[in-house]
Amino acid sequence: MITSNNKLIILTGVSAVGKSTFAEILKKKHNFKGSTSYCTRLPRENEKNSLHYHFISKNDFENKIKDGFFLEYDKIFDNYYGTSKKDLEETLSSHNIVMTLSIEGFLALKKHFKHNLIGVYLMPPNKEELKKRLNLRNSSEKEIEKRLLNIYEQSAKESVFFDKVLAPDTVDNTVNNILQLII
Repeated sequence: MITSNNKLIILTGVSAVGKSTFAEILKKKHNFKGSTSYCTRLPRENEKNSLHYHFISKNDFENKIKDGFFLEYDKIFDNYYGTSKKDLEETLSSHNIVMTLSIEGFLALKKHFKHNLIGVYLMPPNKEELKKRLNLRNSSEKEIEKRLLNIYEQSAKESVFFDKVLAPDTVDNTVNNILQLII
C-alpha cells in the first residue's frame, strides 16, 4: 500500500504517438522518475540494457510471471513487456513516476494504485505523420501497414478509460498539459 502523495503518470497511445518523448522530457526537466520495464524483444540500436529496458529471454520472463514478480505484463507483437511490483512501489514512495504502457498495463496498474495513478491517452496525429514516425524507427512496410490498420477506431475505444485525453500539438504544450494534472 502506497502512503505517499506522489503520482504515477501513465502515458498510453498507439505506436509512434510520442509517449517516450514526453516521458523523457518529464524525467529530464521535471524530476520524474521512470520505471525500467522488462521485455523480451531485442534492443534497438540506441537502447542499453537496464537503462531503457531489462532485456531478458522469454523463458526468464515466463518464470517471473509464475513467481508473481510482475504487477502487470503484456504480450505485444510477440514480445513480453512487464513492470516489477517491488521496483515501482519503492520508487513511488519517494518520487513522481512517468511510464509508458499499453492499455492493458494501464488498467492493471489502475487497480493497484487507485489514488496515485493518472492515466493520459495520447491521440495519434494524422495517418501520414504517424506513418512518417514509424518509418523513422526503421519499421518494415508490412509492420507499418499492420499498425495503421484501424488505428483511429482503436484509439477512440481505448481513450475512454483515461483521466485525460490529449492530442499532442507541440511538445511544450503537451508536457505542460500533463504537468497540470499533478498540481
